[in-house]
Amino acid sequence: MPRFRRAVTADLEALLRLERRCFERPWPVGAFEQELAAPYSEVWLAFDGPGDDPVGYIDFHVIADEVSLLNVAVDPDARRRGLGGELMAVMESRGQQLGGQTIFLEVRRGNAVGLALYRKAGYEQIGLRKGYYAGDREDAIVLCKRLEGTPCPT
Repeated sequence: MPRFRRAVTADLEALLRLERRCFERPWPVGAFEQELAAPYSEVWLAFDGPGDDPVGYIDFHVIADEVSLLNVAVDPDARRRGLGGELMAVMESRGQQLGGQTIFLEVRRGNAVGLALYRKAGYEQIGLRKGYYAGDREDAIVLCKRLEGTPCPT
């Protein structure tokens, strides 16, 4: 059974190791430092087993009644066990506790795994951002989920 807790500055090195294992283009240290310091930002870690290193994380902002997902990651060795969905549930619960009503996110058009995760969790497409991602200029699909059950804006 995975354990979840909010990340603190002392988790920075473990977050960076996990990020490098999960992504070809990992976030730089400064991005995580900003996320851990920002008052509207929440970074949650997933632990699976007795180890001290996290096997997943989710990073999101709660501003007014909106929740914005920045990133969700699961270690390649811990995938296909439902951790991504459980991290999404942590975000939805915390977002609602903090007054969030709507969650928004962008996902690369070619990220089939991410799209499947979000659709399974009830997110719906509300837009497309052409050439959104720096470097390869890949399109971003904009997804939304209402925490109160009403439809997302179109």
